[in-house]
Amino acid sequence: MKIEENNKIETGLFSFPTYITIANLVILLTIAYRVGGAQESMEGHIQNNKEHIIELEKVQIEHQTTQYMHRPMEDLMIQFVPRAELQSKLDAIIESQKEIKTLMNNK
Repeated sequence: MKIEENNKIETGLFSFPTYITIANLVILLTIAYRVGGAQESMEGHIQNNKEHIIELEKVQIEHQTTQYMHRPMEDLMIQFVPRAELQSKLDAIIESQKEIKTLMNNK
């Protein structure tokens, strides 16, 4: 083993700076591998969450479209007007118009 002026160790096969040892290189590669694995795992979780959010949005849209059918009975009762009641009001309006017409013709 020979140390030169520029802080390099030279052996028969390798020539590398003294501050990078084989152990440091292994640690660096291990950390890089772990970070890559963690990033891939996070991307997988993000994709799963995107799919889940899309499913929830579909359910929400479906719920909004069917919300009219699932309203409380009180709302339905307020909006429900029986046909007989409508018919009697229409008949009353027709009668009042006839009365107005006859009064106008009599003058």
